[in-house]
Amino acid sequence: MTSTNGEGRARATRSRTARSGATRTAAPVTVRVAGVLVAVEGLAALVLGIVELVRGLTDSADTRTGAYGLAFWMIPIGAAVLAGGIALLRGQRWGRTVGVLTNLLLGFTGVSGAFAQSSPLLGYPLLVPAVIVLALMFSPPTVAWLEGSTAATDRADRRAESAWLTGLEFRRPCEWPRGGRSGGGPPRWMRSRAAAAARAADGGGGDGIGANNRVDRSIARA
Repeated sequence: MTSTNGEGRARATRSRTARSGATRTAAPVTVRVAGVLVAVEGLAALVLGIVELVRGLTDSADTRTGAYGLAFWMIPIGAAVLAGGIALLRGQRWGRTVGVLTNLLLGFTGVSGAFAQSSPLLGYPLLVPAVIVLALMFSPPTVAWLEGSTAATDRADRRAESAWLTGLEFRRPCEWPRGGRSGGGPPRWMRSRAAAAARAADGGGGDGIGANNRVDRSIARA
């Protein structure tokens, strides 16, 4: 039974890997353009942090504490934002969260600098790219890509669960624990779960007779 479970997990892992690759290639232009902008923002923050660290080490900064403090924040934040931008370029959905949060903060900072502090030279360079990235992140093509990727992943997960339950777990009915049906076979709760997974993989339609028949055929073949 251990080898069968291991094979099922390996197939599920390969399925998830294939799905993630398909998702990366399906990213629209708005996501890729936003990825470029987010990556540039992260790279700029990372470079600024490294420069301040060097200034602190060489005593060329006004205060070493200020240089080290800025470097302490900018280097990890810049690396995280840069990773989010690369994720968007590769079509990975988690990069959108990084891009949205980063540019919300940049937008608030830009508004504060341009209007509250009357420093347009500081505020507008932060505000303009933040508005562009947020517009790209909430544009209809990006939202459709995000919703489509989620739906495709859910359907693939349901199919993988159905295949694992009906095709792998039912190969050795003689090894089922106590509580199964008389004469061998899996317990009733697992048959019900397998039938539900099969119905979900089919889209949730039908009365479940076809799903139950597939489960019974899998048991018979075992």
